Amino acid sequence: MNFKGFKKNVKYIPIPAPIFDTLLESMSNISELKLMLRIMWLLQIYNRKPQFITENEIVTDKLTSKLIGASDKVIESLCALENYGIIKSSKQKSDGSKIIFLNSETIKDRIEKSDVLIETNQPDPWEKDNEVPNIYSIYEQNIGMITPHIAELIKESENLYPVEWVEDAIKHASKQNKRSWAYIESILNRWKIEGRDNGEYSRHNRQTRYR
Repeated sequence: MNFKGFKKNVKYIPIPAPIFDTLLESMSNISELKLMLRIMWLLQIYNRKPQFITENEIVTDKLTSKLIGASDKVIESLCALENYGIIKSSKQKSDGSKIIFLNSETIKDRIEKSDVLIETNQPDPWEKDNEVPNIYSIYEQNIGMITPHIAELIKESENLYPVEWVEDAIKHASKQNKRSWAYIESILNRWKIEGRDNGEYSRHNRQTRYR
């Protein structure tokens, strides 16, 4: 990577000062350090009050996957960061989903007193230009919540098929009201065997397949 320096109007993200002192000294695992910095970034770009992100958002974050690896490695690093005391985790009373937030007294008190957290899935305006809908968000929009297992399957599919295929298979499964990964995978396997022509099935009309 040939980094050409920071642009004139570069944005800055606040990071608690102790991270650059005693906490940095105690961290010996580079993956944990990378994940900590990525979490700081994600906490800033999501417009939430109080400030938090979900475990699922971290596990399915594309850059996190590149930095850390499989979802079990991400979860392992999250646990390490919590053991350091940098982050805290909690389950929402509304749906049981796991949320991650900084181990800050102010944020911790607000979250512990909240039955339902105020949540928006839109990043801050200055981040929108860099946001591109990915397979994970398309899956959530069309099929449902992503579990760590589903995240692994999606990641594997990216290595096996063109990204456009996976996205189209997800959307097609939703249109057919067949919202399961097994069905999506059957579409992808069929396309791999029979091929596609201009987004259609090559041997059969797409309206008659996968009913």
